[in-house]
Amino acid sequence: MRATILLLLLATAAPLRGQTPSPSTTPPSTAAPTATTTAAPTPTTLPFEEEEPPDVSFTSPQSTMRGFLMAGRAAEWSKAATYLDLRRVAKAARDVMGPLYARQLMVVLDRTVVVDADSLSDSADGEREDGLKANRERVATIKTPKGNVDLTLERVPETDGSLAWKIASSVVSQIPDLYALYGDGPLVAILPEFMVDVTVLELRLWQWLALALLLGTGALLGWLATGPLLQVLSILIPQDRRHQSARLLGSVTGPIRLFVVLAVVSAALPFLRLSVPAFAVMQLVRKTTTTVAIMWLGVRMVDVIAAIADDRLRIHGRAGAVSVIPLGRRTLKIFVALMAAIVIVQNLGYDATGILAGLGVGGLALALAAQKTVENLFGGVVIITDQPVRVGDLCRFGPRTGTVEDIGLRSTRLRTPERTMVSIPNADFASGQIENLSLRDRMQLLATIGLRLDTTPAQLAAVLTATRALLEAVPKIEKATTSVRFTGITASAFEVTISGYVQTRDWNEFLAIREDFFLKVVGAVEAAGTTLTGTGAPPAPAPGAPPPTA
Repeated sequence: MRATILLLLLATAAPLRGQTPSPSTTPPSTAAPTATTTAAPTPTTLPFEEEEPPDVSFTSPQSTMRGFLMAGRAAEWSKAATYLDLRRVAKAARDVMGPLYARQLMVVLDRTVVVDADSLSDSADGEREDGLKANRERVATIKTPKGNVDLTLERVPETDGSLAWKIASSVVSQIPDLYALYGDGPLVAILPEFMVDVTVLELRLWQWLALALLLGTGALLGWLATGPLLQVLSILIPQDRRHQSARLLGSVTGPIRLFVVLAVVSAALPFLRLSVPAFAVMQLVRKTTTTVAIMWLGVRMVDVIAAIADDRLRIHGRAGAVSVIPLGRRTLKIFVALMAAIVIVQNLGYDATGILAGLGVGGLALALAAQKTVENLFGGVVIITDQPVRVGDLCRFGPRTGTVEDIGLRSTRLRTPERTMVSIPNADFASGQIENLSLRDRMQLLATIGLRLDTTPAQLAAVLTATRALLEAVPKIEKATTSVRFTGITASAFEVTISGYVQTRDWNEFLAIREDFFLKVVGAVEAAGTTLTGTGAPPAPAPGAPPPTA
């Protein structure tokens, strides 16, 4: 820190010492007596070098071209005309034709080439190794349908005998033809002068107005293309396919309108007579907008295809594949967006290869820093591909029971019987034990009843016989699985175990069947002359049964 302050003090003191006059520079005749007079202190100021104005003389090709361009950008056409060699123009017409030619040449240069005056020779003799004569210098080449025109400078004699670099008379004689090709055309004659002369962001006012009219025309044509025309097409489509067609047409409406606007502007772009920088910017905007429109259309088509695939899979009874659609749709959308971003970056002039390599390294670092997120992502892929559960399935995961409502990139969401939503990270869900209750093909009817200890053997046998008959008569019962057995004697009851499988997947239907069977069993026990005790085990609920409500 001290060394830095010392350096600053030395740097400040150096110019001060340079400004302090030496005593020996004072003439002896004017020196004040040192014994009686003391010089008054004068304030010291730091010198600031003023920036030298650019050289706009006629002494070199660089200064001549710089002067013409600066005068042209300032709309000082009379001054710009001094940089033209007007010897082939009649003297009486030079005051009128000179500024006109200067303005026309400036318009042509703006719309054909980019002139960098600083790249030209700053020598009075010009560039000696360009293959041209010693008194000529090539600035740029203007391409025309009839051939190339070289914009050259020539060193010509002035009236005072000096030599000056000016735009060659051979070029001046071709300015009207060049302006006819690249000028404003007959439109200038009917427009107010300010709309032609005033420039905002490299565009003249008439060009801004024309661009706005083109955008409005494109929007109108886009509406006509996607409005009445699509309605007519929807009428011509068969009735059985009208739903899918309406979905498709509704999804592509926005992208089609944007494509129509782009087509109108692109078709009219050559007629706007834009300058080279403005044309380059418009080309970049057009390419970027086209990429965005394609991405928009791609994302919409992904939604449409996913919806159609969902409908067809459900119609054909392939509900297992339906759960793959949401993850696939999101993945495709991300892929389309990434491809569009790479194309846009490439159009902006950046190296997409280097960016992709950087993204690869950055992605690796991100994966290491976000291992749980990546683990959940792969867990979601495992759930989708392995399909232990699907969207809409009733399942049990640990202490939780619920219906799968969504399988996302990070978590799986379950709707519980209490109507709450539980989000389980995919990594935990995929690695845990999942019981899919929707895949059961039947439900077990299981119960244990207790008969009083004073029940006689005859009464017990009657209860067993009647219960077996009732169980086999249960609707949708699988008779091969029915069982009614005297399974135990406790301190207070004889236990009878009843089991069987009801061939249904509907929980409410199973409850109704079991309820009817239990009522008939109570009647059979009463008919045998005995009663039930309170020591028997309660009926076992079917797996996935909702909790009892008060």
